[in-house]
Amino acid sequence: VGTRALWPVDNQNLLVNTDTENIILNLSSGEYSLATSKDYKVNGLTPFVRRGDGKIWMSRDQNGLLRYDTSNQSFDSVTIDARFSKFTWISDTLLTFFSESGALFLHDLEQQATTPFLQNGKPFTTGSIVNELLLSSDSILWVGAQNGLWEINLSDKEVQHYPLSEQDPKNVLCIHQD
Repeated sequence: VGTRALWPVDNQNLLVNTDTENIILNLSSGEYSLATSKDYKVNGLTPFVRRGDGKIWMSRDQNGLLRYDTSNQSFDSVTIDARFSKFTWISDTLLTFFSESGALFLHDLEQQATTPFLQNGKPFTTGSIVNELLLSSDSILWVGAQNGLWEINLSDKEVQHYPLSEQDPKNVLCIHQD
């Protein structure tokens, strides 16, 4: 069983996403316990996003979100009627995610509404699989995709594509802020 992601819950425990489930690993004892009930089964790669309130968010079976509350070590679910794995938060109630086909969407948790990101009045898509997201402090969403790097200004709705040269691999797997 492979490990896909690790997040500290506290000084003693890690939340671990494996190939098939989420577990809590106690670093002192080396013992682990199942963190995800069968109602919230996780299949495959699930990226974690930690919020300032201490909650850890992850995609759930690519059709919604799981929220893990570190204070009481419990999960709850948020249903979003779209298949996705990569997402990031824009504000406390607004998140953005890419569909499997590379289309960009915004989801408002309070309104429970999902809308496509529009560029020139049309839904925007990278046209490829998205590997990584990074939201900078100036509302620029950096997107690493199989067809290069994308810079999306969420405020101005401007998009810039930086394709890689033919000699370089075209797959941008990871983005880190300086």
